[in-house]
Amino acid sequence: MFDIEVEHMAMAVFAEDTTPLSFEQEPCSVEVGPEVILDSTRYVDERVQAVDRMMNGAETAQAAHRLRLIHRDASKNLYLMTNAVIPVRVDKPMWVHAEGAITKQNQGGC
Repeated sequence: MFDIEVEHMAMAVFAEDTTPLSFEQEPCSVEVGPEVILDSTRYVDERVQAVDRMMNGAETAQAAHRLRLIHRDASKNLYLMTNAVIPVRVDKPMWVHAEGAITKQNQGGC
């Protein structure tokens, strides 16, 4: 996965850092629900990974929280179609047969 916006933001944020940034990515798997594993990628450089979490995961989580799912009289459905790791529990996963899709296989964490 190539995310030029994340990389440009990381270069701007860490412009004065003497250690060069690395934009290398590695595969990772994260458990997001009971027996539900999300296959994704992460940046090896923790500084770039932090920018990625802020730009992708945090913004998606904030949008999900705007639905006010907890303090409601009626239930709501929230459909997230992403391979970004976000702090949202998955209760009923849907499988999409594509690279980076949610699967039931447990491949460890990252």
